[in-house]
Amino acid sequence: MGLSPMMKQYQQIKNDYPDTILMFRLGDFYEMFFDDAVTVSKELDLTLTGRACGNNQRAPMCGVPYHAVQTYISKLLKKGYKVAICEQNGTEPIDGNKIVERNVTRIITGGTITDTDSLSDDKNNYLMSLYLDDSGVGAVWTDITTAETYNHFIPCPVKVKLNDLLLRIKPAEIIANSKMMEESVELSAVKYGSVCTLSQYDDAMYDYDTAKNTLVGVLDEKELKALCKTPACVCAEGALIAYVRHNQFRNDVNIGYNENYESAAYMDIDANTAKTL
Repeated sequence: MGLSPMMKQYQQIKNDYPDTILMFRLGDFYEMFFDDAVTVSKELDLTLTGRACGNNQRAPMCGVPYHAVQTYISKLLKKGYKVAICEQNGTEPIDGNKIVERNVTRIITGGTITDTDSLSDDKNNYLMSLYLDDSGVGAVWTDITTAETYNHFIPCPVKVKLNDLLLRIKPAEIIANSKMMEESVELSAVKYGSVCTLSQYDDAMYDYDTAKNTLVGVLDEKELKALCKTPACVCAEGALIAYVRHNQFRNDVNIGYNENYESAAYMDIDANTAKTL
């Protein structure tokens, strides 16, 4: 017999976004099923119920009203989860289908949230992208609500200076290439939970030529020429923009003038000293 048509639709969409909590619109509610429902019910103290899913079985289910969904999303983001919003296209089945067509319209992560009520008024909400190669680390971070964007290159050896940079910036979310992910376990800020956990993003998006092509049309010619002096930063920013586009399902991104964050412009002190000032 298999899954019911709606549960089959849910499962097909969930398979495309396995690393997210899928919020599936059903009328006036966003519902979660199976493992997502179990996780969210525990994390947010929601009642876990069930729904017939075919095979004479019931799928674990929990839900939240659509008008209050942002509150629940914010709580999940603070706990380190990513959320995919699946909307229904209209209210009636079309083309002879038995169920309403649905699709994911946005993915919300700690560094790509734009709801002002969920953000702090007194600090930036930075998304950071890190690219490590044999020359060093290219770091680019942006606040997509204000468009503030910075880039910084740390030559090898990178551990001490990168650790201090992370503690200074305290990004809400950090994406990285696979090589950076492997080396991140040696960073004390990551090891001891002083900053958010890094997540690996597609290495193909960190490829220099791919990243540079991504930046064309986002940065002006002068900015791009300046950034190309540090290829690792080109890789980091190209991947960052690709990541935001992927999550927001749109090509235009709120990235402002790209400033070079040079430690020479500041008194060079470590993060622990800065905290005591």
